Amino acid sequence: MVTAIEKSDKAKPGQARDVTLVPLELALSQVAMQVGSNHFDEIKAAQASGNGQVLTLRKGHFTMAHLFAMTRTDELRKAVTRRPDGYGLHLPVLIMPAAHLSIADERIALSSTSGAFIINLGTLGIEKAVIAGMAEKSDQARGDGAFKPFLMTALGGRFAARDSQFSHLGFGDRPKFRGLSFISGHLFPKQSFVFLSNNRFDHVGTVELKGMRDFTLSNNSFNASGESALRVEDSMSGQIIGNLVMKSQKHGLRVTNNSTRITIRNNIIFGSKEAAIFVGGGATATNIVDNILLDNKKSGIISKSAACPTIHGNAILRNGVRGILSENTFQLSLKSNVIALNKGPGISLLGGAVQTDHIIVEGNRFERNALGLGTSDISNITLKNNDFSKQLPALFSGEMTFYLADYLKRAGTLVKGNLSPFIISKPSHVADNGVSNSGLLLSKFQYCNDG
Repeated sequence: MVTAIEKSDKAKPGQARDVTLVPLELALSQVAMQVGSNHFDEIKAAQASGNGQVLTLRKGHFTMAHLFAMTRTDELRKAVTRRPDGYGLHLPVLIMPAAHLSIADERIALSSTSGAFIINLGTLGIEKAVIAGMAEKSDQARGDGAFKPFLMTALGGRFAARDSQFSHLGFGDRPKFRGLSFISGHLFPKQSFVFLSNNRFDHVGTVELKGMRDFTLSNNSFNASGESALRVEDSMSGQIIGNLVMKSQKHGLRVTNNSTRITIRNNIIFGSKEAAIFVGGGATATNIVDNILLDNKKSGIISKSAACPTIHGNAILRNGVRGILSENTFQLSLKSNVIALNKGPGISLLGGAVQTDHIIVEGNRFERNALGLGTSDISNITLKNNDFSKQLPALFSGEMTFYLADYLKRAGTLVKGNLSPFIISKPSHVADNGVSNSGLLLSKFQYCNDG
């Protein structure tokens, strides 16, 4: 089974299995301290019966076969049904801290008309399985705002999935219920855990991480996400590696709310309705390295009110507006990127964080973008070894046009660019008072020099 959570000590293998029904109100109250109570009324209204009940796994190790066998009583018979390829869930499921549910080599259909969902406070392992919102004829008539199943892990729960498929999940644009959510809080003593590898997500609203630490999302594919395919908020030390993100309705990946040390490497992101990658809201030390970002409707990368992102070695191609947009970003490093065929500037740099801020643009290749490099209200910038040979004639825009003649004179050749640094330093309107141009306290950027 899924090795990433085998060492969980919450549910003991020899422990007797205990399953019961509890009122929906009580089940939701278990997670209210971390997720709040917004949208609870809508979840209650989605239940097939007026007095909503939740199938609660209190303790012990369960498989779906165990769960089916234990719900053959008159009271529980309709909660779990057999299907030709697996099982159907017709009630919400709550996995308590002392319980462990393993789903493997089977298909689980969660009924939307019955209001089914899974909240995991214990351990949930999924391998070579299919988890899907049940396609029901009445869904279309119920409209886009109708309830759709979701999975949530919170309050120290542990979740691992590999080689599995998730589809048609997510209760609209309702935070924490948009698809799969993984939540930890600073006030709760145990961290939740998530590991996702080699899975496919089709028509899932979003995969949402809030307050998570030391997570890994690798080699997954995300297709037609209803929101941003992946949202990371207030999280630390995460690895997002080798994923394929296709046709998200918003950004491909979104990293915000003071997230720190998030690595985004070797991903392919295309066809997003907004940017491929958005980093902002005080996100610090985000490493965006060796990704392919193409054919996104807006920009390849947007960094807004962020600190010390490294954007290195990416191929940023054919995006609808800009290749890279940086606005009020502190200690930005742009190196060795291929930026080509974007319909706006290859790189736009708008505003800095403080007067002493310095932006490095080194070793990038610009090719047939509508414009090459544009700046506005940037104090200090260093250009070195950038290749503009296929960007003629539109090399610079904005304030950079004032330096074009000097740059061409000193560069010698546009293929290798200026071998010695071309440094621009000028006064800026940005305050130097410990507060960034966007109002973010620079004390939040303490991880910039920690490596």
